[in-house]
Amino acid sequence: WVYQQPPNNASSYITVDFPNSLTGITGGSFIGTDFFGRGAYTTNSGTNWQQSQVPDSCRVLVDIEFIDNSTGYCAGAYNIIVMNCPIDPSKYDKRTLRPISRVNDFSADNYKGLFMRSTNSGQSWQSYGALPSNVYYLLGLDFVNSTTGYAAASYNISGGVNDGVLKTTNAGLTWAALTMPENINSIHDVYFQDINTGFAIGYDVVNDTSRGVILKTTNAGASWSRQVI
Repeated sequence: WVYQQPPNNASSYITVDFPNSLTGITGGSFIGTDFFGRGAYTTNSGTNWQQSQVPDSCRVLVDIEFIDNSTGYCAGAYNIIVMNCPIDPSKYDKRTLRPISRVNDFSADNYKGLFMRSTNSGQSWQSYGALPSNVYYLLGLDFVNSTTGYAAASYNISGGVNDGVLKTTNAGLTWAALTMPENINSIHDVYFQDINTGFAIGYDVVNDTSRGVILKTTNAGASWSRQVI
């Protein structure tokens, strides 16, 4: 492994995708008076990285996926208001930046889910489409083709209560919540092998004990079944 030199504007990068051997895009956040989304891109296989333009309101770029050399999508969250006070990172999940438990300030009510699109290989990102109003976070993302995609969504402010899967058939302009087989505490990611067969992973809590969950669909998300693990 060779250490890369990304822009010195991010506290952590948590997602990366390369649509080809030269072009790569990464995303994460900067920790200051709040969490602020940050991104970077390379056009020469990582020899040099440049800062991406990300909306000021963006909180974090959680998951990035490109469907071709120029067009890509990003799941994450945006800040409704900025706290303007020091953040204690130990109180937040390292990947999603959601509170590990309810924190004693208004930061837990400070964000909503965000879906973004880039059409210039990650050089800039823009908010795109309309998510359901009850989505507080997008945690995972997978596009089967140029129009059909799925996202792991959190419907609770602090997470770990009730998550689900969203589906779009128009490249993210609109999203619909899919019916899950039961109450799942958290769904972290989704992946589809083809247009019909996909998986969602996460956990639920039984008698105060977390247990891993794998869900599978064979009908494009119309129904899901729990896998035996």
